[in-house]
Amino acid sequence: MKNVPWLLIAGLVPLVGTALIAVVPRKSWVRGIALGTSLVTLAVVIAMATQFQIGGPDKFQFVTTYSWIPAFGVSFTLGVDGIGLVLVALAACLVPVVLIASWRDVEPPGSIKSYFGLMLVLQSMIIWVFSALDVFLFYLLFEAMLIPAYLLIGRFGGAQRS
Repeated sequence: MKNVPWLLIAGLVPLVGTALIAVVPRKSWVRGIALGTSLVTLAVVIAMATQFQIGGPDKFQFVTTYSWIPAFGVSFTLGVDGIGLVLVALAACLVPVVLIASWRDVEPPGSIKSYFGLMLVLQSMIIWVFSALDVFLFYLLFEAMLIPAYLLIGRFGGAQRS
């Protein structure tokens, strides 16, 4: 399991969950899909953390690199050191807690899909921001993370929130 792209998987799982939420016909399934997806992400991060070598020979571990824009020297490179692993684990742990805490608080009921979908997109972006090793990728992911955060604050963080 040395060559498993853990960080790529940890970021893709919430995006797959968001796609499932978008196409699921019954709104009653949305909460379960979101929570299940975030728990799968947590399991992936826990599996990754168990293989982290403290004081290992490499500065960054679980490095995944894909050439992206070679003319500018930009690559899609993810990896974590000790602090990065803690931040990724924190993001993976907190999202299920947030989803459970907001289980019945999403108003109006028609916005359940957008709330839980945006939370999963935000989780994905946060995980990748904390593990980006290319400065251009970091900038792009950080800016992309602001979009779901802005939409969540704008739609669910207003004066009429309960």
